[in-house]
Amino acid sequence: MRRQVNASDIHDVGYYGLANAIIIKAIKDYRSAIKRVKKNKNDSRAISRINEVRRFLRSQYFQSLCDYDGEYIIEKVEKEMGYKGDAK
Repeated sequence: MRRQVNASDIHDVGYYGLANAIIIKAIKDYRSAIKRVKKNKNDSRAISRINEVRRFLRSQYFQSLCDYDGEYIIEKVEKEMGYKGDAK
């Protein structure tokens, strides 16, 4: 027997899918920027991107998208990348 899908189910799936995509993109961007800074500590665009993603992960907007701890994600990615988190 097939489960009947209603409009609110579709809305929820779409919302959570979009929220997850935003978060995944931010984390990928964070990793990429860290790689760039590790190669060139003076890469101002990468430093800027690191700071932008950090602000996002610490923001109310991020908290409204999910129940994840943004600070934990920052620490986890930096540890994984062997990065000391010293972008200025």
